[in-house]
Amino acid sequence: MLVFKLLYRSFYKVLPISQQKLAYWRKRAGQIPEAELRYQAEMSLASKQFHSDGGCVFAAFSKQPSEDLITAIVAFQTISDYLDNLCDRSTSLSAEDFTRLHESMINAVTLGISFPAADYYYEFHQEQEDGGYLNELVHRTRQSLNRLPGYPAVADLVILLTQLYCDLQVHKHVVQSERVPRLEAWYQRIAADPAIAAKLGIDLMQTDLYWWEFSAACGSTLGIFALWAEAVQANSLNDNTEIGRCYFPWITGLHILLDYWIDQEEDRLAGDLNFFAYYRSPQHAVERLEGFLQQARQRAKKTPNSPFHILLVEGLIGMYLSDQKVTAQPGYEHVQQLISSSTWMTKLMLRASRYYRRRTGHA
Repeated sequence: MLVFKLLYRSFYKVLPISQQKLAYWRKRAGQIPEAELRYQAEMSLASKQFHSDGGCVFAAFSKQPSEDLITAIVAFQTISDYLDNLCDRSTSLSAEDFTRLHESMINAVTLGISFPAADYYYEFHQEQEDGGYLNELVHRTRQSLNRLPGYPAVADLVILLTQLYCDLQVHKHVVQSERVPRLEAWYQRIAADPAIAAKLGIDLMQTDLYWWEFSAACGSTLGIFALWAEAVQANSLNDNTEIGRCYFPWITGLHILLDYWIDQEEDRLAGDLNFFAYYRSPQHAVERLEGFLQQARQRAKKTPNSPFHILLVEGLIGMYLSDQKVTAQPGYEHVQQLISSSTWMTKLMLRASRYYRRRTGHA
C-alpha cells in the first residue's frame, strides 16, 4: 500500500539524509563568533529540527529521494527558524531590521542574482558577526535549487510565497501596538490585488478568511516545498495553480494554526503574538481548524500526486497532536473529538509521529 511505502521512504531513506544535513548546520552554528547569534542559531536547530525533517518528507515523492531537494529544504528551513528566533528574542523591534534579515530568504530562492557582503543582512541588527553562516545557508539553498530541472517553472510562485512569508515575519514582530493594525491592513491589500490572485490561483476575497488565518497561511513553508518537489522532474508543472490552491491557504493555514494551537500557553507566558487569541472561544477555534482540515483534504485530492498530499495533510494532524504540550491547550477536548472522528490514516500518522519523536528525541 502506498502509505506504507511513503512512510518507509520517509523514515529509512529521507530522514537519515536530513539528519546528516542538520548535523552539518549544527556544527556551523557552533562556529558563529558572536555569542548571541550563535545561541539563537543553536537553539533554533535544537528546538525546531522537526520543521526540517517534516519538510523533507517531500523527497519521499520519488523512489530515490533527491539529495538536492533535501539539501535545499534543510538549508531554507534552517534560515526560516534561525530568523524566527532572532526576531522573536531580539531586543530589536525594527521593521527595517526584520525586512533586511528576511531578504536572505528571497535571495535564497531567486536564481541569477549576486550575493551581498557577508554582513549585509545584519546592517540594522545589533549583533552582526555570524562568520558567514547566513550567507552559506542562502548559497546552499540556491545552489541546490539550481540543480532541480523544473525549478524555472515554479520559481515565480515560490518567490511570491516566500515574500508573503517574509512580510508576515516583519509585521508580527514589530512594536506590539502596531502588529494587529499592520496585519489587518496587509491582508486587505493582498486580498484586493488581482495580480496576486492570478499567481495564487485563488481569490482571497471569496475565502471568508479572518486576517489572522491569512497570516497563519503565509507563515508556512510547505507550499514552497511542494512546488520544489514538483521541480525535481524536468517536466515540472506548467500550471501550478492546483498546487497553489491546495496548499495556500488551506494546508499552509492548517499547518500554522496547529502550530499556534499547541503553543498557546507558551506564547502567553512569553508575551508572543498567538493567533488563537482572536477566536471567540476555544470551540470556535477548533471549528475553524476543522474547516481548514476539510478544505485541505478536498483540495489535496485534486492535485498531481494526490495520495502523497493527502498523506501529508493527515501527517500534520499526527505530528502536532503527538506533541506533549497538546493536553494543556484550551479546547483540547474538542480536538480529541476531531481525532476520534478522523480517518484511519490520521490515526496511523499519529502513531508514526510518536515513533518519530521517540527516535529523534524530539518530545
